[in-house]
Amino acid sequence: MYNETTQGKNQNAVRMVELSDMAANVLADQKRRTGSAGSVFEITNTQTYRKHWERYRAANEMSKTTPYELRHTFVFVAKVLPEGQVKAIAGHSQNMDTFGIYGHEEAGEAQDTARELDGVFAKILNK
Repeated sequence: MYNETTQGKNQNAVRMVELSDMAANVLADQKRRTGSAGSVFEITNTQTYRKHWERYRAANEMSKTTPYELRHTFVFVAKVLPEGQVKAIAGHSQNMDTFGIYGHEEAGEAQDTARELDGVFAKILNK
């Protein structure tokens, strides 16, 4: 199980994702900080991965969190994008309920939705 390269758990696991300008800048900054010419974390095995993640998290004053929790956070933030785009980035099939599993309600989000609906109905009723 360790020290092996896999293709992921399904055909959606291996994918290319275009980095946004902001993501590319953050990645370049991390490479400058670490002096790395290649991978930011230089991951060679699971133990190294965990060690580097903990060091990165501490250096960036992040609360204790796992990369899996960050995946949930990413999908939560990205839910303003069309579902098909989020599925492609997350490596989900078309029949997976991406937002149902990863989407969590933000404080005040229900009130924002209610205000937006008021605006939609106001446009309809004022015509």
